[in-house]
Amino acid sequence: MWCIRQTDTRQNAAMPQQMDLASLKWWRFDAYEIRAGYIRPALGAKLMDYNPWIEYNKNRTPSDQSPRRVPYHSLLELVSTLFAQPRLTNDGEKLLLDWCVRHGLLGVLLQRTSFLTLAARWVPLPKIPGLKRIGPKSSKGLVASYTQVARSNTGWREDWSLIGEFGISKSEWAKRKEGRPLSLGAMKELGVVPSVHLQELDHFKWGNEPLGKTWARFFPDVPSSEAETYDYPLPSTPEFWRQYAEPVESFLGAARILYNSYKELEAAKHFHEPSELERILIRQGWDRLNALLSAVSPALHVRNDWTFEQVWVPASLLGAYAMMLLTDLDEQAPILRCLVCGTIFTSISPKAKYCSTKCRRTQQKRANRERKKK
Repeated sequence: MWCIRQTDTRQNAAMPQQMDLASLKWWRFDAYEIRAGYIRPALGAKLMDYNPWIEYNKNRTPSDQSPRRVPYHSLLELVSTLFAQPRLTNDGEKLLLDWCVRHGLLGVLLQRTSFLTLAARWVPLPKIPGLKRIGPKSSKGLVASYTQVARSNTGWREDWSLIGEFGISKSEWAKRKEGRPLSLGAMKELGVVPSVHLQELDHFKWGNEPLGKTWARFFPDVPSSEAETYDYPLPSTPEFWRQYAEPVESFLGAARILYNSYKELEAAKHFHEPSELERILIRQGWDRLNALLSAVSPALHVRNDWTFEQVWVPASLLGAYAMMLLTDLDEQAPILRCLVCGTIFTSISPKAKYCSTKCRRTQQKRANRERKKK
């Protein structure tokens, strides 16, 4: 998760909204592999952070009508290419991995998660003023504690709670060991249920479920016997990304949701008086994009000179791409395909047909040859 700053454009209504990285970042590895159906970092891959908004903001100047390529365009092209094939081929896997090297994983799990409770476990007694004893005198400096993690409008927030000796059986105390989780039965009696609150990607439906159902699927190295009690790392930390992996079908499914919303909303510009079926199509795109945008939150940012501004905080790369698409739609900048090479690009020019000067010249040469033949 990171912050995106939206600058004040009130002085010039024609100026595109500028989005800048304010404080946090997105992550990618320099090498990925597909193993057992998962996209995951290759052995020895280097983790690095980057700012996708730098590329998005490139050439975004007042009244600029030149063709623009922005980060989410490459994802739309990837989806278009891969879903044109009946199955994921070796060439398709290479395209997918090359894309991840440039951009990272989409963060599907972070996009869906709003709150999770991790298993209670034995930890060293924290040094808290006035805290004399929480367990039996024979506790050897260990205390039971559990962690809850919530997605806020400024990032992921972690909160831990201590569990006193009351409610913990003597047999559970006897098995205490630093880092060892309490049994699921003991946690249930204490009202601590390892669980996660998730939203569906493409519509507004939420639900609580055990960690082992969906959350654990994104950590393929965690033994199934530990899916509910594993000490999962805090979301969006380097350790999180080293353990996190995305199932290929989850990555492609999430990417296709963004692609479908773009296709359905772009179709709206061709409908002057849409039929009932066309209205349903537009509404579907509207619902999909808004569902993705629900993981993007406004927040207050304090500048270095102690003045304030509004920022937007996406939970994932997928959410950031949805925000980019929203910005382009808001600026009436349609997503186009080059008539020469098929590359996706954006332009506010009503006459735009080509993604680059090279393609425009190529088309001009073709037209000249055709005229000479006649």
